[in-house]
Amino acid sequence: MLRARRFVLVLLLVLAAGLSVVAQVAAHPGKEVPQVPESVPAGPARQEEAVEVYLPPRQDVLESSGTSVEAVEAVDAVRPRASPSPWIDLRRRLGEASGVGRRARAGEPAAVAEVKRRVASEPDPRVRQALTTGEMPDLGRAGRSNRRQPELPAPAKPAEAGTQDVYWLTPGSVDGTYQSRLEIDDRGQAIVDTVFESAEGDRWHVRYPGWAWRDSAGKLVIDGRGQQVEYLERPPWGQWSPDSMLIGHDGLIDLIDDKHDTGQGTNGARGPG
Repeated sequence: MLRARRFVLVLLLVLAAGLSVVAQVAAHPGKEVPQVPESVPAGPARQEEAVEVYLPPRQDVLESSGTSVEAVEAVDAVRPRASPSPWIDLRRRLGEASGVGRRARAGEPAAVAEVKRRVASEPDPRVRQALTTGEMPDLGRAGRSNRRQPELPAPAKPAEAGTQDVYWLTPGSVDGTYQSRLEIDDRGQAIVDTVFESAEGDRWHVRYPGWAWRDSAGKLVIDGRGQQVEYLERPPWGQWSPDSMLIGHDGLIDLIDDKHDTGQGTNGARGPG
């Protein structure tokens, strides 16, 4: 009896399922009932496949704002990439050069040959120093915080060793006369020694180091950015901002200090400029 009862129960369930399908077809005469392949299970697994869609957050935001993702990607493709900061590029070059210098000082033959070759053609005295010493040169405050440092022309040729005197003014600033002696050694390192006498009788005497090179136009560049100023004589007020200079072959000078104050002058003796 148990088997007979089970057969009758299964038969009733099959008839009920068939009547349900007939009812759906009668309610929607133009629509076919989908056939689910036996190899694909019906139910939750099928629904997960239908709704499993991933949108990256950026695309989701763009679509919600009505912006075409394709249009944004097209703009990104042609947008010019920002060139690295000159200071970032310089630090990268100095790090690479100091590494070669350390290997050369350790006696690596290939590094020794590379240092000799590069020092002979490198226009930047800071890079030459890194190559010859194996150490990062001191860039002063310019190497630590350079967002407000004035820009100077890039090195194109080493500066010649020599000494010259220059005289200059700062229009619209404190009245007085400035005289600087520039000393450049054969490594491209400079010493700037400046005396200033104001119209009121105040006297300043300052000294600071720097770097020297020639730019692509042939001007002698004295880079004093971020250097520590030594006060040899000063009144009991104020501070001195180191000056950088561009000296042409005609002797005319353009000056700018770390506070972006400018000046003009001329060299008073024949020298490297």
